[in-house]
Amino acid sequence: KSSEITNYLHRSYLALGKAQFEAGKYQTARRNIAAALNYNSSCSECNTILNRITEIGEKEDQLAAMLKEADELYAAGNYTEARDVFRDALNYDGSCSKCRKGIEKSNQAIPAEAETLYQAGKYQEASEIFFEMQNIDPNCSKCQAYIEKSNNALALLENGENALRQGDHEQAVDHLKRLLILNPGDLTAGSYLQQAYLVNGKELFRQGKYLSAADNFRQTLEWNPDCPECRSLLEQSETVDTAFKAGEQHFKSGQYSQAVDQFNIVVNINPADTLAQDYLSTCHLEIGTDLFNNGNWEAATDHLEEALQYNPNCTRCLDMIASATENRNEYYYNEGKRSFVSGTREGVQKAVELWKNVDPDYKDVTELIQKYEPITTGTEVDSGEI
Repeated sequence: KSSEITNYLHRSYLALGKAQFEAGKYQTARRNIAAALNYNSSCSECNTILNRITEIGEKEDQLAAMLKEADELYAAGNYTEARDVFRDALNYDGSCSKCRKGIEKSNQAIPAEAETLYQAGKYQEASEIFFEMQNIDPNCSKCQAYIEKSNNALALLENGENALRQGDHEQAVDHLKRLLILNPGDLTAGSYLQQAYLVNGKELFRQGKYLSAADNFRQTLEWNPDCPECRSLLEQSETVDTAFKAGEQHFKSGQYSQAVDQFNIVVNINPADTLAQDYLSTCHLEIGTDLFNNGNWEAATDHLEEALQYNPNCTRCLDMIASATENRNEYYYNEGKRSFVSGTREGVQKAVELWKNVDPDYKDVTELIQKYEPITTGTEVDSGEI
């Protein structure tokens, strides 16, 4: 693998040097071809290019080409590279005053380049440049300050990234917010922070912490106002929070049907809300109990079964359903008997319809239905047969 890396670096520096040579950037090409030779000292092509660079033009032309290259780099804002080329030119011609001025103005501009790198979130590069500037000028007060800021920012960014990968979104938010205090323009940190707020908001929403979830979604929208998912989740959080609070108020007031309406809104949007499920179970149990006590067994059973959907361990629900079923069977069975003894065909028909509301395995109801349902003619029956 070491050999592969060496070959790769040799080829890369050679290709870069050739391209720069063809573009007339001879000193930059010279440095890269020399670097290629460091990785393959027997490279004949490298030596050929270096010889050609050496042979190009008179000293004045060569110097002019170097200064032109340095000026172009400076104009493009690449002050560090410009300074290096001005230095090469000065080494080529020690009497070059323009070279010295170029080095001086480049050194003066390099801190601005480093600040731009810092603001763009390229903290390692910024720190390295400021460190170099500090070596050149030990009295550079800005250099040490930016070195510390860059190192702190880089640590916060790495900690934020790690926390995000590990699913510790609250910790990620903390690191990234501190980083953005140091450098409000760090778009990478802003993107990570948006992601952390979004994921954290979803988890809070799942836990039923709707106000906190909404706060996280608002923070996400501050970084990305065009996020449709964030806006939708914010609206859902606000809707569910309002419904949940209204449901609690109705529950405390004993208005269980109204509470059910509100808590249904909650679980329809967030089926994982166990507290809303507990409320729904209790509400349906209370409604079912009231209906049971008023003899409305079928409706009572419906609500008690709903309560069981949210709390399968509700033994009271099971007991009341069993009692309601028994009461319903007994009621319709006896009502059918009373209708039957009228002795009329209409009475028998009504009795059969009432018996159909009884569970088939209750007493002899199935036998009675089978026996008397076929009656379609006649006006009298023997009521004594039942």
